[in-house]
Amino acid sequence: MPDLEGEVVIRLGQRLLRLLDAWSGHQDRSCAFFDSALNLASQREDTLPFLLPQETEIDGWINPITTPAIVLEFPDIASRLLGKQTRALERALHKLHGELRDFQRIAHELDGLNRDALREVGIAELREKTEDSTPTQVSLTEMAAWIDQLCLSYNRECARKVEVLKSMDLRADSGDARARWGLYYWIDLEKETEVRDRLRLMKTIGS
Repeated sequence: MPDLEGEVVIRLGQRLLRLLDAWSGHQDRSCAFFDSALNLASQREDTLPFLLPQETEIDGWINPITTPAIVLEFPDIASRLLGKQTRALERALHKLHGELRDFQRIAHELDGLNRDALREVGIAELREKTEDSTPTQVSLTEMAAWIDQLCLSYNRECARKVEVLKSMDLRADSGDARARWGLYYWIDLEKETEVRDRLRLMKTIGS
């Protein structure tokens, strides 16, 4: 393979892997923020009943059996705790939406990488010097095909995350939403491993 084409392949591959690694990092962080939001929402639901007097059917007094002693001693503690939980929940949701924007940014950058790869293929074809792939080398056309495939899958994954977040209802059981958020539905991790291994081998032999 000509040195110039090999350099282009490695450069495109490195950009691709940086974006995939960035996505993986945001995936881990966003799952943690999702878990935090669900946990805080659950705590908030547990606190809400103590804002209202829990009356017995007999005399209308607060039921000392079902009401924690600290609530009886400090009547405003539930409202203060609820405020703290609500603010923490808002922060977790804000961070989660921030992660979604990062996913969208990465998908946009993958689109740009895809355009660059196609342009490089066009330039190579004009030179009439495109090479075929071998077990130890990756051709420019194969790299462009990988990028196109992964770009499509990550854009689909990003659109799916938008829908998951849009349909999430913290008042209901959102365990299903959390499971769908953490799932790699459109992304082919085996293909990513293949890309990484082939590029690593190519750089090792070329060094």
